[in-house]
Amino acid sequence: MRRCISIVLCSVFCILYSGVSPVFSAGVVKGDVKFAGAPPAPEKINITKDPDVCGKKPKFKENLIVGKDKGLKNAIIFIEGAAKKTSPSPVAIKFEQDTCQFKPHVVVIPLESKLDLYNNDGLMHNFHSFTIENESYNAGQPGTQKVKTLGKELFKYPEIVPIKCDVHEWMSAFFIVTDNQYVAISDDAGSFKISDVPAGTYKIKVWHETLGEQIKDITVKDGENKVAFELKKK
Repeated sequence: MRRCISIVLCSVFCILYSGVSPVFSAGVVKGDVKFAGAPPAPEKINITKDPDVCGKKPKFKENLIVGKDKGLKNAIIFIEGAAKKTSPSPVAIKFEQDTCQFKPHVVVIPLESKLDLYNNDGLMHNFHSFTIENESYNAGQPGTQKVKTLGKELFKYPEIVPIKCDVHEWMSAFFIVTDNQYVAISDDAGSFKISDVPAGTYKIKVWHETLGEQIKDITVKDGENKVAFELKKK
């Protein structure tokens, strides 16, 4: 019996002091973000420039997209205070200017990532970032320049960055520059999923460009954990 206890204690000691992290319990956080009230009708964009390319199909504003069952698209969900396993690794982000719209409309960008900016239109576009913490960027990309790479110096600090095109005023997007690995974007149905969240009690926040933010407490346990948000116009 004493020998068994010694073996167990020795194993725990080796895990703690050998640089190998012990396995902790973790859960999956799933949820939905809904729009409160009657869903608004899609707002059509008035194409004021380059209609041969930009106006091939009707375009609608993406700042408030409400889908089936009032699901809210492009809401950003953060779990705050959860211990990080590792910092999110820098990646190469693909971001497109396509038929005079930025695609995707919302992008999560880990710190110090690079961004490949594609011009699929053969037109002059302009990429203009409106930053507070990070270095801002404002430059044109002619139609002959298919790809332009923006460096990691633009994504050094966490913040939410509005993006505009000064040539086509309706083009807009948001970059979520973050060191938080527990973050998600709601899909067409307003649903989201965040995996491998350590067990514990945290704040969970949802942010939307038009409807603002909402914060709740969440206690994460092993397995599936559910949370629901409902946002309304102020």
